[in-house]
Amino acid sequence: MLEQLFSLIQQEGQNDIINNNNIPNAQNKQAVGIATESVYSGLQNVLASGGLDQVMGLFSGNAAVNESNPVVGGIMNQFVSSIMDKLGIESSAAKNIAMSLIPMVLGKLVNNTNDANNNQFDINNILGTLIGGNTNQGGGVQLPNRNQSIDFSGLLSKVSQGGGMDIDGDGDVDMQDIMAAVSGAAGSMQQNQQQQSGGGIMDLLGGLMQ
Repeated sequence: MLEQLFSLIQQEGQNDIINNNNIPNAQNKQAVGIATESVYSGLQNVLASGGLDQVMGLFSGNAAVNESNPVVGGIMNQFVSSIMDKLGIESSAAKNIAMSLIPMVLGKLVNNTNDANNNQFDINNILGTLIGGNTNQGGGVQLPNRNQSIDFSGLLSKVSQGGGMDIDGDGDVDMQDIMAAVSGAAGSMQQNQQQQSGGGIMDLLGGLMQ
């Protein structure tokens, strides 16, 4: 997922990053990496905090993809903080980049995920990567210490059609066990990434920023 997300941001960030005078050309790929890290870890943070419903709402295409959406706003704030800290971009310039780039990238990510003809982005692969689960071919995501896999694609279809997070259609939001499992897995994934790479997601993106 990281490589596909990096490529998507590189493609969509021509005006906001590549052709932006506030970002020196030598730092273009690092800026793309910072945006990639912000989107990836921002979504992961929401999942770790028990916000599976928020992430599914975003990917359903029914939620606003702008700063009024807490998921989008959180990613924007993380990007602003990171690009100011790591590249020395001035605050107002960083905020302008975030307001244009992050909603555009997330909107494109949502559209690609819901496009049956696009095989680069799949909700099971995306969430499987974020929470460290194994994606079964043609099936859902298998989490550690959980017998049944979770079919996020089927769940997303229900949410997109206005069915909310009620899996079996009985009127109850019977998602607490799944949300808890996803939250725990995402938190563990964050710890493992930090321990393995030292520098977190940016270290994992190192090869793409050469």
